[in-house]
Formats: sequence, C-alpha cells, structure tokens
Amino acid sequence: MSIDSIVVAVCTLLVVVTIIIVAVLLARPLRAYRKESLSLWEVTMGYNQENIHKGRELSNRILAETNSVGLPTFQAYTAYFSADLARAEEKRYLHDLVSYYHHLGLLIWKGDIDAESVFLLIGPGFLDRWNVIKPFGTFYASSGDTPEAYIHYGGIYLFYDAYKNWKTSTAPLQHAIRAAYRKSTQEVS
Repeated sequence: MSIDSIVVAVCTLLVVVTIIIVAVLLARPLRAYRKESLSLWEVTMGYNQENIHKGRELSNRILAETNSVGLPTFQAYTAYFSADLARAEEKRYLHDLVSYYHHLGLLIWKGDIDAESVFLLIGPGFLDRWNVIKPFGTFYASSGDTPEAYIHYGGIYLFYDAYKNWKTSTAPLQHAIRAAYRKSTQEVS
C-alpha cells in the first residue's frame, strides 16, 4: 500500500466522520423542536380531555362552595368527598387534574417542554384553582413534612413556582404578545 493510497483513505475517513458529526449536530435542534411541538400539542389535548375538564369544573365548584378556601386539610378533603355518593365518584376528576399539573411541573422542571408556551396556554386557570390544588402534595406525603418526604404530587409545586416566576418576568413570548397587543390597539384608534 502506497503513501498516496493511505493519505486518500485517511482523508476519505475524515470527510465521512465530519459529515456524520455535522448531520448529528444539525439533527439535534430539529429533534428538540419536534419534541416541544408535540409536547405542546399534547398539553392542549390533555387540557381539553373530558376528565381534566370535569376536574376543572369540580375545582371551581369547590372554590365557590368554600368561599375560595378550597380543601386545606385532608380532613376537609375527606369530609367533602364523603358527604354524598355523587361527590365520591367525582373525586377522581380532581385527582386527574392535579396529576395533570404534576406531570407538567415535572416536564417543565426537567426542561423537556417550553414552559412559556405552556403557561400562556393553561397557566391562568391553574392560579385560579391553586387553593384546591395546593394541599394535594401533603395529602399523600410518605413521611410527613420533612425533607425526606416523598411528595406524591410534588410537580404541582414546581409548576406553581415556575409559573409565578414567569408571570413576574418579561419572558420573550409574553413580551412579544404584549407588544403585538399594544400595536393592534394603536392601529384601531
């Protein structure tokens, strides 16, 4: 084997490796965009599922019946849902809603979904229902209120914290929407 053929082989190998590296680097943003797009679609579809919708209605009813106090303790929660059979059957809708927010909180915390878009889609309704949702983590904690406790619905607190931080920020999408609104109202006058 001559030196020329070795040089050609090495150069060919370097070109192939370079093409593979470039292809992998270019594919990463595309995969990330696709993942976020699908996740946002799934967020919207999940929010509109019948069980989540019923959970939203139930949480609003609980707030109305409790003068916006919600169900602050497990005892209040148990008393509310054991009052009659119809309420006992509805309890699962509230659990579905809390579980939905829990999963979103985990996805946002991990950075697996575009938080700002999620907040624009469903955030305000979450805050409206916070007094009903907030105590759920304590209802099912494994070892009480200690740092070691496993909080079954802990993602709701991650969602709440991220939403409150976002709400007070000037996030790019939120800023763009406000600017577009101001522009559209100026053009009307």
